[in-house]
Amino acid sequence: MFTHFFIDRPILSSVIFAAHRARGRGVAVVLSIEQYPEMAPPEVTIDAIYPGATAEVIASNVAAPIEVQMNGIDRPALLLLD
Repeated sequence: MFTHFFIDRPILSSVIFAAHRARGRGVAVVLSIEQYPEMAPPEVTIDAIYPGATAEVIASNVAAPIEVQMNGIDRPALLLLD
């Protein structure tokens, strides 16, 4: 089989792998990234409805624990609608 050739010659396989890796790194340096569009950061929206609760109760008992658990958010914004 074709794969048996490379199993019997691990040094040749390593040299071919190193050549492919070096070529990939060389191409990655040459490629321009200006052609790709800017990526917007992901947006997370959570809706919670608690009838009869005030905005302060929702902020302290619902929104604050969620903000604590969601690490990686640069600027968490809390929007309370009455």
